[in-house]
Amino acid sequence: MRTWWLLLFVCTTACAVPLHDFETEVAFQPHADGGRLVYAEHDSVCVKQGAGALRLVYKDALPHWGNVVGSCFVPTNATALRFWLYVHHARPQAKMHIWLMEPDGDMWVQHVAIGGKSVGYLQKGWHEAVLPVSGFQFDGRGKRTREIVSANRMLIGCNFGDMEVTVDAMGWEVREMPRSAPLPPAQALQVERGERGNIAVLEITQPLPGGFRTAHPPQQLAQVLRRAGFGVTMLQAGDLADGQTLTRDHFDAVILPYGAFFPLDARDAFLAYLRAGGSFLATDGYAVDRPIIWDGEQWRDVEQTVTAEEHNRGATENRVRINTRYGAPGDAMTFSSEQIGVFDPTFLLQDATQARAVGTFAPSGVRLRFEKPLQGFSASGLIGDNNPVFPPVYRRWIPVLEATDSKGHLRGTALSMMHNFTGVYKGSSWAFSGVTSGEPLLLGDATRERLLTRVMERLVQKVYLHSLHSDLPLYERGETATVSLQAVNFSRQPARVRVELKVSGRTVRREEVTLQPGAEQTVQQTIDTGRLRGDYHPVQAQLWLDGQLVDTVEAAFCIRDDKVLARGPKVGWKDNYLTIDGKPAILVGTNQTGMMFFSANENPAVWDRDFRLMAQNNIRILRILHFSPFAKEGYLGNPHHTSLDLRSTPPQRLQRQMDAIVQLAQKHGIIIFLTLHDWLGVTLTDEELQAQKQWNRFWAERYRDVPGIIYDIQNEPVVEVQDTPLVRQLWNQWLKERYGSDEALREAWRVQPPEAPLPNVPLGNRTDRWDDVRTADLKRFETELLNRWVKANVEGVKTGDPDALVCVGYLPSMPPADKILGTRYTDFSNMHFYGSLQEFPLEFKLIDRRAFGKGFSLGEFGAQEAHDARIHGATGLPVQVSVTRFQQVLHYATGLGAAFLCNWDWKDFDEMVFPWGLIHHSTPVAKPWLHTLAQGAEMLKRVQPVYQPPQVYLLVPDSHRIGAQFGRIHGALHQAVKLLLDTAGDFGVLNEEDLKEVPPSAKALFWVLPYCPTDETFQTVLRWVENGGVLYLSGNIGFDRTRQPTRAERLKLLHLPDVPALSPFETAGQTTTAQPIVSTVGRGKVVYVPFPIELSPDARSAQLYRQVLQLAAVPAVEVSAQRGRVRVFSLPTRDGGRLYTLVRPDEGAEKCRVSIPAHRITLSLQPLGCAFVLVNARGEVVAAESEGEMILNGKTIASASGHYGLVSQDGQALTRSRRILVLPHQQREVQVYLLPQGQVSVGTLGGVSSAQSAKRTSAAVSFAIGEVALLTAP
Repeated sequence: MRTWWLLLFVCTTACAVPLHDFETEVAFQPHADGGRLVYAEHDSVCVKQGAGALRLVYKDALPHWGNVVGSCFVPTNATALRFWLYVHHARPQAKMHIWLMEPDGDMWVQHVAIGGKSVGYLQKGWHEAVLPVSGFQFDGRGKRTREIVSANRMLIGCNFGDMEVTVDAMGWEVREMPRSAPLPPAQALQVERGERGNIAVLEITQPLPGGFRTAHPPQQLAQVLRRAGFGVTMLQAGDLADGQTLTRDHFDAVILPYGAFFPLDARDAFLAYLRAGGSFLATDGYAVDRPIIWDGEQWRDVEQTVTAEEHNRGATENRVRINTRYGAPGDAMTFSSEQIGVFDPTFLLQDATQARAVGTFAPSGVRLRFEKPLQGFSASGLIGDNNPVFPPVYRRWIPVLEATDSKGHLRGTALSMMHNFTGVYKGSSWAFSGVTSGEPLLLGDATRERLLTRVMERLVQKVYLHSLHSDLPLYERGETATVSLQAVNFSRQPARVRVELKVSGRTVRREEVTLQPGAEQTVQQTIDTGRLRGDYHPVQAQLWLDGQLVDTVEAAFCIRDDKVLARGPKVGWKDNYLTIDGKPAILVGTNQTGMMFFSANENPAVWDRDFRLMAQNNIRILRILHFSPFAKEGYLGNPHHTSLDLRSTPPQRLQRQMDAIVQLAQKHGIIIFLTLHDWLGVTLTDEELQAQKQWNRFWAERYRDVPGIIYDIQNEPVVEVQDTPLVRQLWNQWLKERYGSDEALREAWRVQPPEAPLPNVPLGNRTDRWDDVRTADLKRFETELLNRWVKANVEGVKTGDPDALVCVGYLPSMPPADKILGTRYTDFSNMHFYGSLQEFPLEFKLIDRRAFGKGFSLGEFGAQEAHDARIHGATGLPVQVSVTRFQQVLHYATGLGAAFLCNWDWKDFDEMVFPWGLIHHSTPVAKPWLHTLAQGAEMLKRVQPVYQPPQVYLLVPDSHRIGAQFGRIHGALHQAVKLLLDTAGDFGVLNEEDLKEVPPSAKALFWVLPYCPTDETFQTVLRWVENGGVLYLSGNIGFDRTRQPTRAERLKLLHLPDVPALSPFETAGQTTTAQPIVSTVGRGKVVYVPFPIELSPDARSAQLYRQVLQLAAVPAVEVSAQRGRVRVFSLPTRDGGRLYTLVRPDEGAEKCRVSIPAHRITLSLQPLGCAFVLVNARGEVVAAESEGEMILNGKTIASASGHYGLVSQDGQALTRSRRILVLPHQQREVQVYLLPQGQVSVGTLGGVSSAQSAKRTSAAVSFAIGEVALLTAP
């Protein structure tokens, strides 16, 4: 995490307190806590500062952790722990944690991540680690009292992978609060009252930090408002801090014209004023974002980072924080109820050269153009807080001035308003503008001043509508719909208003209402849906006051329409890919949480907008989670439920919500991917399994005629094996089936013999001994429990709809639930991934089940770096790293053979901060990586993939990997995948337990670390070798299922010499300079390395793999790469063509020039770059991407500074095409040398074909954000 993500403003009084300099002695020693030994020694060679440092050496094994312990203290004002870390070497799985230990045993822990990367993915060399105090998570192991400042010991923890690192110069960053002097008040303050309301304007006469000058001078604001009939009182900072002066009785609203600056000592009085129903207008920046203190001579910034003392109370109790830039970081951010939810620091205005008044403010006539683009923050706001599934809604957000680019594309909001109708600030209204570039949006001419007056009028009147909804989101035709809303008056005066309610544009109710101050009234209307035509009906409510339209709210409801449902995308499964209307496709999708069912802000109008935007951006799948809690008390905000709660008929509200979502999705061509239940266990009783089956059957049967729906049983299940009567019964049944007798069980369990005879064998403990078969059986039993659960759930779905497609969305890591063996009963495999880009293809490829007809898919991935930036208060988005992540995941998934991939998640919620979305909250503006995803999917729309069984396979050693040292063996499999990606490119994955025969297409089989396969598996492989296959073996193969060396004859059958019967960890790290042993077996060959080289591969490993491929005569895709390493994947297409996927895994500094000679194309790849090249049946390039020059048939046809693509729209080769789509991704200009005399149209993906065209005058094609271009022949 970069330092600037943590500290927006660095106070001059911030300093460092040394903790360990490691100069003279080893400050840390191995900790005797049951973990692995971590060697700690004084390092005088590798030193960052001074003459000494601490070197740590860790070799991973069960329990996959080890610690060193040293002394520690935590200053009360500490804000971050800072140290230098030198990585000598580390396995990709390696991670490091810092633990702070209180005397009573309570602990605090934080993962060491630098730039978002764990230790295992850091380059060799020095890295600076900065761990914010707020990032330490409390782990109550003692008295369970939060006392981080009492910590007196520190653990440096090493986990999950071998590593050797050096630590130096460890110390605390601390925050020194400057002393404040009394704030200056106004002299002889008199409250000025006016007919239209009383306004206070903050006026700071002393210079502000950085020489800040407001574009809305207080005296000018006062002058305009007085002319309009408002009473205006000028307040000094001391008056703002005076709770006797700043009251609702004195002032209806306060204007804060100083952008981010706010006097910290006025915080309490200001928040009390808002709690009492006072309102504010804030201009010129991110409101209340830079707390300042008056020291008697000047204003000084106050740092907002959490101190250790504040973290004890919880990070939401930091009195320096007034808005919601900072909070408690996590998957979602958590705030105190008093933090003011205005703005998002990552949502910046870009290319905003125009602004226009919208909604009920449009009559003001404001339409502004700016010579230079506006700078600053979009005026977004949070309408709720703190829960990504059950978010309460407290307020409404209303755009006042929308900001657009020169072509009218929405870029954000320049001025917005929020009304609090409930919650802490009930009755308070806020208006705010985040423009920082000095544009006076509310001053300068009569039109702008009229808008200022209108805004202040609304802040004073506070008469508005909220909570418009229908009692159900979807109706059967002929049912009676009830539409209701609330009209409120939070002003001082009674208000006589007219409420008009419209359905599909027709007024169905007009009602005159007198609202007393503080009153709220329900307006309700019943509607006979049998008299309505169509399937979708917008609902609008209007509020009229004094002859003016002052507010509108919108919602919608649906009427069931089987014809609309039938027009949805017909999804199927054939040859390892999803089919849409019978055609194979590679699809891109997204996710949404269960907030769709809970939030009062969610309704069919929102869903319709979202689905429309998805379709416009080539998002074809929406996965929906957190569904099952609504079977019980989900609508009360309670996530807790049990499997038995699923026995009851689902609530009508949930049924109709899901009906509306499904129907709208079909209307827009979106496949619903429904996760049937969440947060439930796997080890269930038969009664609980029956309840889940019943629930699944209900929904599958309900939607069996819906063409576009697939199912996910549960989000990220975890198999927890607890010693309950049920588990013990199942355990003993499984042991009986596996061993048959007590004698056989005792013979197998030599390391940990059974304590009792069957059927009373307890689970026992696990060890890290490789030959501990009991540990291996426990791990294998987990999969048995998993598949028992999966089978029951799949049966429930298939009973409801035999044709339904079903999967399980597994976690990124393998230990919680085995993603390979857990697909026995599913239609395809699915996993989620969050982690390093280097690790993604290594883990993802292992769930490739195409050899068994199941295919594979990615259910979740997300913009991790952007998420981390937001939860730590960063300004702006980390665009490049996020775009790179999306490009790499899209290209890897496609190249590896995935059927689809879904990002997490669709949108940033209006209610709270859950910063994973593809679009910003409030104003639906795309984040840059949505354009990456949409334009990548646009190219893939031309691809109808065909599964072609590969010639190379990796055989996963189930008998060996499932047991002790699981993590290390899994890491070795990662290394095997990596080596195959670098040498073979295209390959398939087999596993021992599901292997009936080696696929006929196989020429080479890589059996990595087999050691103890079953006799049946060995014989299957042996027959394949004898028939001409080339087998690669590493390690040993002479052990039986009980890990005893009783199968030495296997080496003889493979014509190999005897080798010592050692476990892989007794030989790990050994290397040989000799050539591998090659033997001839029948018509085949065996290449044998008698060492488990994948446990510690070196530079020669890849050459060995290439040797095997050459021996098997596996043809390589002919690709040349200069100044970089490139992985190449080749996918056949239905029309006889081929899609090449090129991915550059290295982070070198130079561009890499890549050529595919067979198709006469050369392109450029930047570090971590990637590209698609699509050729037709004649071998002609019809679509291609590049990150520099694109050369075809010896001529440069295009160039740009970064990633872009060209797509032939008429099926012809690019060089002959008369219609070429230009996909610029993030580029603002692409040079295209094709069709130089033709026409060019520029527009959005969905609108470019109808955009106005112009004659081309140069090779350069320019783009606004999110645009593409269509080139056509003259």
